[in-house]
Amino acid sequence: MKLIKRIIFCGFGLASVFFSGHALATCKWLYGHTPWSRPPDESLTIYLPTTLTMKRAAVGGVLAEVSETRSGEEFFSCTSYQEYSTLKRVTSLKAVEGFSNVYETGVEGVGVRFAFFVGNTVTYAAEYKQYYSSVGPVSAVVNMRIEFIRTGMQVGSGKANVNVSATLSLPAGSSAPATLKYGVNGNSVELINEIYFSSCESQTKTLNVPMGKVAVSEVRSGVARKSAFSFDVFCRGIKPSKPLPLKIYLEGTGVGPNKDLLELSNAGQAGVATGVAIAVTNGNGVKMPFDKTKAVDVGWQRSDPAAEVYRFSGSAQYVSAGGTVKPGAANAVATYVFEYN
Repeated sequence: MKLIKRIIFCGFGLASVFFSGHALATCKWLYGHTPWSRPPDESLTIYLPTTLTMKRAAVGGVLAEVSETRSGEEFFSCTSYQEYSTLKRVTSLKAVEGFSNVYETGVEGVGVRFAFFVGNTVTYAAEYKQYYSSVGPVSAVVNMRIEFIRTGMQVGSGKANVNVSATLSLPAGSSAPATLKYGVNGNSVELINEIYFSSCESQTKTLNVPMGKVAVSEVRSGVARKSAFSFDVFCRGIKPSKPLPLKIYLEGTGVGPNKDLLELSNAGQAGVATGVAIAVTNGNGVKMPFDKTKAVDVGWQRSDPAAEVYRFSGSAQYVSAGGTVKPGAANAVATYVFEYN
């Protein structure tokens, strides 16, 4: 005898039931993933050299650098597609204004920047989260580079502070050690400056050049007398094996047909000479440029115990600037700009 019951399943279509929850992303080390794998160390120390010699670089460029590469390979695998690591960098150094992720070292014109290489990515940020589209295996190697950045015109030398530490943290629940620590031995390095002056300045802050009285006819004919002048420039910070170049140009706007003459003060006002300008030349008779790109050399004189000494020698002469020359006051002020490093 058979008992037959009909069971009817009815509904409006197919439905799927999802059971959701917060899965914990854990990671474990893969010691034997490749023949050259090894269990991870808990910390890595960047060993700085005793000294670093800086190279030539523009402001914002790298003067010197030192890096540390973790030997061997370290891999781990995670149980989900979530972030697998968080890199956090900590430093007590003060940020350099106007630069991104660059910090003061205590050496004039030199900042420091910390680069961390996480897998195939380089980051300068204080915190960096790394994501992977695969659950593993992934590399746990983090390499570090310390870059010394030129932050100003004047570059000094001396002991540079590089206080920094970092941690690479895996998600909670990962096999120990879940955090790798990075640090720098000694936290300082002696920077050697062989190519940059820390400062260049003239001992004579204001130089008066007496031009005397000149006849209008002499200006018109181009035979006005020349007034010679000179001043020394003291450059400090290094003792180069051979003199480094020091250049000079005038700041302002030139006048005259070729825009290479110094305009009179208050030109165009009552009582001021018209059609007159001042030709300023160096010791070789070259007119002083008003263009940085055309700056002329200043001659090196000698090495003093505290500085390299340069001397600028030149002359000033009243000349015709074009138009009718009329008498009047003929004073002028020039600002010299030194170009070095």
